[in-house]
Amino acid sequence: MEKTVVKKTRTQTTVRNFLPCDACSARAKFNVQFSFGELDFCSHHFQLHETVITTISISVQSLGGASNETKAE
Repeated sequence: MEKTVVKKTRTQTTVRNFLPCDACSARAKFNVQFSFGELDFCSHHFQLHETVITTISISVQSLGGASNETKAE
């Protein structure tokens, strides 16, 4: 008699439905446009560097979950 063996393996799939902060892997709350490109920041890193970011950025956009902030040049 012939046996059929089916081996079930469990794989872990990570689904990320958000943009990560460019400084860490937390959810980005702000997209910042600079003359050299753009960076995404979580609330913690945005607040930590807010003075410098708002001084040298072209615009700051909220990605949700934070107050809307924009900066016109």
